[in-house]
Amino acid sequence: MLMMCRWMYRIRPSVAHRPLEPMAANDDIQACFSPFNPSLQYTPLSYTWGPLDIPTEHTTFLAGLKTMGGYGDPTNKEGIAIHMYAANASMENEAFCNNDGDFLIIPHEGKLDIQTELGRMMVAPGEICVIQAGMRWKVRLPDGAAKGYVQEIFGSHYELPELGPLGSNGLALPRDFQTPVASFDLDESTWTVIHKLTGELFSYEQLWTPFDVVAWHGK
Repeated sequence: MLMMCRWMYRIRPSVAHRPLEPMAANDDIQACFSPFNPSLQYTPLSYTWGPLDIPTEHTTFLAGLKTMGGYGDPTNKEGIAIHMYAANASMENEAFCNNDGDFLIIPHEGKLDIQTELGRMMVAPGEICVIQAGMRWKVRLPDGAAKGYVQEIFGSHYELPELGPLGSNGLALPRDFQTPVASFDLDESTWTVIHKLTGELFSYEQLWTPFDVVAWHGK
């Protein structure tokens, strides 16, 4: 999925919702990798991480997201963050919108049924998925549990590389990637939409699904 400029046709306007409210601080998620951030610890050593353990308590993809490292700051439009996730529950009437950067999700165990405003994607281990900043989305767990890795970039977007001298034998041809097809829901129940900005979480409620885009175009 690679979209950087798009126009969406919605059933209802996205700005029609209740007031935005700050959520409780979550020290597991970080975006500012400055020495002035007291939640960070610097080390000259190299680290590698095995996958997280599946939690025993009710944990969605968002609740099970943990920052492992990074550099830069989304306010400077430069940098990267490395996260891991472990979850055992699907997101129900809840959507997430990351305003800091693009997510590249790499499942290690368990498929992810990802619903975005542009459509749905089923992502299994051995595949990767890119979700752009500003997109609202949710994750269901068809296998009951899942864990994996997330790379987040600030200020730029993931793009297919130039093929260069590899030509037709390149390993990143457009045919090797899939783009979702518009798929909308009709749902007038209460939804919570959670936004991440500079690593902090905010939320608002609305009285219908955010996944009501009947068509879209762009790139």
